[in-house]
Amino acid sequence: MNFILIIVVVCLAIMQPIAIASESEDLRQAQKAYDAKDYQKALKLLKPLVKNGNKQAELELGTMYELGHGVPQDISRAMELYKRASVAKPTTQLSIHLTYTTQPENPQKQFKIWQKQASQGDSSAQNDLGYCYLKGIGTKPDYEQAQKWFNEAVKQNNDNAMVNLGFMYQNGAFVSQDLNKAAKLYKDASDKGNVVAKNNLGVMYVRGLAFTPDYNEAAKLFKEASDAGNVDALSNLGYLYQNGLGVDKDLSKAVRLYLKSAGYGNAAARYNLGYLYQEGIGVKKNYAKAAKLYEMAAKDGYPEAQSCLGFMYQNGIGVPKDYKLALKYYKDRAKKQQALDTPYSAMKGYGL
Repeated sequence: MNFILIIVVVCLAIMQPIAIASESEDLRQAQKAYDAKDYQKALKLLKPLVKNGNKQAELELGTMYELGHGVPQDISRAMELYKRASVAKPTTQLSIHLTYTTQPENPQKQFKIWQKQASQGDSSAQNDLGYCYLKGIGTKPDYEQAQKWFNEAVKQNNDNAMVNLGFMYQNGAFVSQDLNKAAKLYKDASDKGNVVAKNNLGVMYVRGLAFTPDYNEAAKLFKEASDAGNVDALSNLGYLYQNGLGVDKDLSKAVRLYLKSAGYGNAAARYNLGYLYQEGIGVKKNYAKAAKLYEMAAKDGYPEAQSCLGFMYQNGIGVPKDYKLALKYYKDRAKKQQALDTPYSAMKGYGL
């Protein structure tokens, strides 16, 4: 069974940075203690952060309850913490091509506003207009226009447009596939600090797209992106730790990273974590939990999860035997594969 890598900005009052810096250091020390298996120290540092509503600390503590590290294993408590942490998803959790995560309230009106601003040379509006043409928001899909406006924004060094246009070139989505162009666009955006570009570029290094595979560089990019809050990069970094690619193999870190990413709703992380529970890799084997994770990933249309669920229902593994449900998930997988064979499928962000 193959793992899938997927691919897929706050002013503070003057007095706040001191407190934020202190919390950040406490969190870093808690993570360091956890890695050293000093769970009591990690717990001591995390509890005050959780009390203050620190979302990252809630994920860390949820992991401890999930795995029973330093605390009695309590799945309900873990789920409660994950739910609290996921209420405010990081703003950097963008799909590989998204400009924003929600559609405008009035798409047609917003489209016209961006259209006017774009024609006046506003690069952000040009990028948003390109996205509207790409996705058919407030207008009919027009991929030539999408490419045109992304290009206009790229000329003005708009890093989001670089990511969007790079993704189109990477996947041959309505343009001739050109991995070198994609890599250059990602690299330019990454150099500007764009975390989605860092993640996407890391994926290209893992897959050897336009580059000789370089897991060390991929690990560096995934780490930078995940530290900045990119949820896809968390899952991808977990994949590297699971397999010892560019980093020392560490199943405990892999599980933690998958848990964090899954807690924010990342389908690939849920699938990968489900596989670990199914096989008992880095965690105690638990078919029921594996099935639950596959189910959550399948609801997001994740094809590999659909296949796994079909197999589990067919054979009664972790779920009651149910041939009708098995057939449903197999059919869903077949439909998804058919969709993945079309250029537009790439825009769904299912990655590699």
